[in-house]
Amino acid sequence: MDIYTIMLLGYQVSQRKTVSAGVYTIKFHRRRKNNTYMYIVELEVEGKVIERGVFSEYSNAVIYAGELFSRFR
Repeated sequence: MDIYTIMLLGYQVSQRKTVSAGVYTIKFHRRRKNNTYMYIVELEVEGKVIERGVFSEYSNAVIYAGELFSRFR
């Protein structure tokens, strides 16, 4: 899968905040800390977090969310 498709999938996750696919849930959060934004992407299975990515740049968080979402697409 090319980077353009991965970024489109990640953008969808970032706009919807929570995307479910079967027992998997991808959550996208934005937190402000010390005047900077931190982007948190979590992969949950039945309510338990199994993967988490924390990023300071939106584009990296979108790519990570897209890669997670592409696994279950």
